[in-house]
Amino acid sequence: MYYAEPHYVEPLGVISGAEAIQLRQAGKALPLFGKEAEAFTFVRVWDEAHSQQENSSSLLYPVEGIPPQFMSSVTPLTVCPPMVGLGPGLQIMGILNMTPDSFSDGSSYIKREDAIKAAMDMVEQGAAIIDVGGESTRPGAREISVQEELERILPIIRYLVAQKIPISVDTRHAEVMDIVLKEGVFLINDVSGLTFDPQAASVVAKHKARVILMHMRGTPQTMMNYTSYSCSPVYHVAQSLALLVKKALFSGIPKENIMLDPGIGFAKTPQQDFSILKHLSMLGSLGMRLVLGVSRKKFIGSVVPKTIAAERDYGTLAACFPALSLQHTILRVHNVRALHQAVAVWRGMNG
Repeated sequence: MYYAEPHYVEPLGVISGAEAIQLRQAGKALPLFGKEAEAFTFVRVWDEAHSQQENSSSLLYPVEGIPPQFMSSVTPLTVCPPMVGLGPGLQIMGILNMTPDSFSDGSSYIKREDAIKAAMDMVEQGAAIIDVGGESTRPGAREISVQEELERILPIIRYLVAQKIPISVDTRHAEVMDIVLKEGVFLINDVSGLTFDPQAASVVAKHKARVILMHMRGTPQTMMNYTSYSCSPVYHVAQSLALLVKKALFSGIPKENIMLDPGIGFAKTPQQDFSILKHLSMLGSLGMRLVLGVSRKKFIGSVVPKTIAAERDYGTLAACFPALSLQHTILRVHNVRALHQAVAVWRGMNG
């Protein structure tokens, strides 16, 4: 299957509108993720030999000249990835942290009524799904017990499920997954890619649940000790996510239930985060819907003189831009209103 290939393909020369349709008809462009009026005209093939050369032109091809051996990795770029139970197109995931120590909004929603209001506001502002977290995964965050995690999140989950609002739960613990899925949670968002808890994959498979597999090395306590990569960060992330997908499939989780997250800020320096965002579209050749979580993160603060995370919303919007051409990305943010407006303007420009 194509996600097991040793090379990955980055679409370049993206065009839209009538020009895209004309070049496709002339055989000089290919549709981008199934969009009739969005296409790409070149590709860059990433393989082991060129994995350290982010801007190498030695494996750059016009679409009419792509060698046959690379076409299996090009195909996923041309078709719509599995929607994983969410609507098509860009979707917004609102962040609701039920923790006292999250890097951006720690302790903001400890009270049940505050959390409910925040969640309902995000839905009204355009969030398609609310991501509820009970354990902080910021660098250096302490691990908490399953009981403490459940005490934080269950009341709000039960309320939102009763309102028929799609809920994602950000957790690494199989016991938490099992309980919240029984409560009607829509999606599991595991920053460890189902590797932290040995029982996690079997729980997700048992419930036939949807899951986000994220790239991370180490744990929140240790991950910033693992920022050294022997190849380009985006190539390493692609290889690692492909392996996570293979393990999930082996555990009985079907492809149509899987989304992928490159893990911006997790075991990565700001420079590495920027590199991954620059080449984000390459991850589309894995054939899965992508989730991008850049909201208010440290890499934004590395180029913007703002030390308070909550003041990084403008930078967050810019960091989301690379995902817009991918059509079906899930954008995970704190400020739903701002992103919803930015996406609306982008859609207006691109029909």
